[in-house]
Amino acid sequence: MIPIVGIWLFALSFFILVLVVGSTGEAELHASSSNSTVPETRGHHHKPVVVRSVGIYDEHGILVSDLAAKLLTPTRTVLILIHIAKKHYHTRLLTLRETWLQDHSIPEWATVMFYTTKEDGPAPGISPTIIVDTNEKPHDGNEQILSAFRISYEQFFAHTNSNLKWLIKIDDDSYLSWNALEKALQTKDANKPHYVGDCDCVSPGWQDAGRGCGIDFDCKPLEDVPIFKYVCGGSGVLLSKPALKLIVREEVNRRCIRTLEDITVAHCLLASNVQCTEMSFTAFLSLKTFGQKFMHTSSDVDFAKVCIWEVTNIHEFHLLHDRYMKILGTQSPSGNSTQTS
Repeated sequence: MIPIVGIWLFALSFFILVLVVGSTGEAELHASSSNSTVPETRGHHHKPVVVRSVGIYDEHGILVSDLAAKLLTPTRTVLILIHIAKKHYHTRLLTLRETWLQDHSIPEWATVMFYTTKEDGPAPGISPTIIVDTNEKPHDGNEQILSAFRISYEQFFAHTNSNLKWLIKIDDDSYLSWNALEKALQTKDANKPHYVGDCDCVSPGWQDAGRGCGIDFDCKPLEDVPIFKYVCGGSGVLLSKPALKLIVREEVNRRCIRTLEDITVAHCLLASNVQCTEMSFTAFLSLKTFGQKFMHTSSDVDFAKVCIWEVTNIHEFHLLHDRYMKILGTQSPSGNSTQTS
């Protein structure tokens, strides 16, 4: 009888010991994981990166402190600034990188950056992202675009080592032709203030009426402002360095009137008598209007002059890219070789 009791007591003691050691180990493991400093990355099935201040970040959420020294070279004269949203990181952005924004296709005269909100965090990939702290609606991006312009000017265009002459702002639903853009820029004097794009939009301007000025918000006409043309922002806007400087100066000194984003930019420049101009009728096209017909029926010569397209779906990115590649006589990534001798 006594040996049986002893066995039971030994078994009970061993069980209690296992529970104590196990719970202690679990507690230590929990403490270790809670203090972990393993960095998080975007686009690789990790948790989203959390950024805590306005600035320029890489894809891992690391604040880039000396970006100008890395990006600014004597050959780089154009900054491409792409407005993007987190919901498009794994759709539109991937398509951009499969078509005109392939790493090897970016010319040595261009620098590419993104800008978005602090909530969305930096875009995946090698190009840095300007982060702006705002909760604006998609069509009410005043703080985003003006902050992005100011950071771009102060940290890059005004840098002593900078040779930047042009800023091009586009959205993540845009297709850009590097070849057409390079040729178009050669026709403009970068030392003068230029505000260029599709000038088909005309408005007296609309001012914030108290709750934020956007598609679903209250707006009122700007007072004492004559009707003026502004760049329809969907197909991009081109600014020379002097024009960008004027926008930043107006924002810093008097604060640009908050209205619909595209009109805000135009109104900032009106104070300096800089108005919208077009390179040509087909420099900036939207496939949402007559662009579909033009894309399929125009001659290769006319088609090759289009700098930027506003695209309506991902399929159109590839249609545009294939035709440009065929015209240029290069290898088409989504078809057979079109190399010419």
